[in-house]
Amino acid sequence: MNTESCGMIRCSDDDAVLDGPPGSFYIMDTEGGKVMWLKLPDGEASAINLRPYKPDIGASWEWDGNENKPTLTPSVHRVGSWHGFIRNGRMESC
Repeated sequence: MNTESCGMIRCSDDDAVLDGPPGSFYIMDTEGGKVMWLKLPDGEASAINLRPYKPDIGASWEWDGNENKPTLTPSVHRVGSWHGFIRNGRMESC
């Protein structure tokens, strides 16, 4: 599992996250609520639901509303890939 930490970079869309460096992120509106696309420190991309998320499908995270330097709780854990916290626009590995 990757143990690196990195600063986050706000992107213009989800494609830019896929093409960007680790720490790239984009917050998009969906019918169910907001979703954050992000590239983890190991280079894998992931999408997570931000609360309140209307459909009760999978996990969701509390978000402080900051679109440039977000903080999420609880930690983000993609098994076998990365586990850490997103605090004040920084991905901090556990």
